[in-house]
Amino acid sequence: MEMFYVFGFIALTAAIFKIIILYQVVTSSQLTSALNILVLALICQNSFEFLSYLSWANDPTFSAYMVGGVFVSLFAVAAAAISLIMKVSESAHGKLISMTYAAFGLVLVALHSQGLIVSGYEQVGYTIIAVEGTWYSLFSIYVLTAVFIALGTLIKGSLASNRQVKDRCRVTLIAITPLCIVAFGVVALRQLGFNSSTALAMPLASTLLVWVLMVDERGDFLRLKIKWAILLKLAASSKDIDLNNWSNQVEKMLILEALRGTGNNKSEAAKLVALNKTTFHRKAEKYLAEANPGYAPARISS
Repeated sequence: MEMFYVFGFIALTAAIFKIIILYQVVTSSQLTSALNILVLALICQNSFEFLSYLSWANDPTFSAYMVGGVFVSLFAVAAAAISLIMKVSESAHGKLISMTYAAFGLVLVALHSQGLIVSGYEQVGYTIIAVEGTWYSLFSIYVLTAVFIALGTLIKGSLASNRQVKDRCRVTLIAITPLCIVAFGVVALRQLGFNSSTALAMPLASTLLVWVLMVDERGDFLRLKIKWAILLKLAASSKDIDLNNWSNQVEKMLILEALRGTGNNKSEAAKLVALNKTTFHRKAEKYLAEANPGYAPARISS
């Protein structure tokens, strides 16, 4: 039973980390709102996991209810993840796909409440395993559908012409791949007749997912990318750098890279370099004119 406590506290730790991450996310757009919903669903899942493992030895009935909560929260997690991905990729049919998938999840919740998805739970080794109900295969389809929609949409988005969409999709794809591997692996192993559990892998993979998405939402990855690009340019042109005009040259590189990284969106670029919009616009106009003869101000979007 000691391992049950270990798994329980892993889930608790994951929930605490997600609460901290949730506190860091500022809700300022539909994208961050979708991220908040996903994080909340994952916190619920980890909390149910913690309670189920902690109470299994003393109160299996209560623990079974908590494991049921894990399953219900899984439906919510998958639906929230699909909704987030549709917003990240700016899919033309994103709302329809999200609503359809959420409706599918609600149907499964109703079936689960009747014991048709999972008929019970049992201890197998160091973990708690769901006993498959009559319609358990629908749950497998639900999970696999989420995996394929997520990966397919993000791969397509990573090839988009819009630079912001492309970069967001690539980061999200990297972040969500471990979670997809865990989900796919568990379903595949169950279909092959092996008992499988996400007790360890799922809390870790989901925490990694929300941390990466939070860091990306704050613009930290883009800032790092810009700094790296500037360092490479400085290294490549070190012989031509005028030391008397060093700060202006670095500032020029910083502003131009910020514009390039945000798809020429001056508002987002100004935030990245911590300048007010008026100052940034004035400097951007100057440096763009220097870098591009015949530059037209309309090239910078609001």
